[in-house]
Amino acid sequence: MERMNMVTKLNQEQNAKKCVYTVDEIRMMLGIGKNEAYRLTHSKDFPAIRIGNRIVIPKEAFHQWLNGSS
Repeated sequence: MERMNMVTKLNQEQNAKKCVYTVDEIRMMLGIGKNEAYRLTHSKDFPAIRIGNRIVIPKEAFHQWLNGSS
């Protein structure tokens, strides 16, 4: 049980340091499906960045977009 708590804490610390979200993280935050999340990343005003085969969303830009400030 102690090891599990350490792993959970490490994951939380790593997530706090990340400067981007994944498509799956965005999907869960917005409560939308996988297909809709990927459609969103291809829309003109959404702040998604393609890095190789990955799509990432900068945290600050996402929150600005979400608040309508982009």
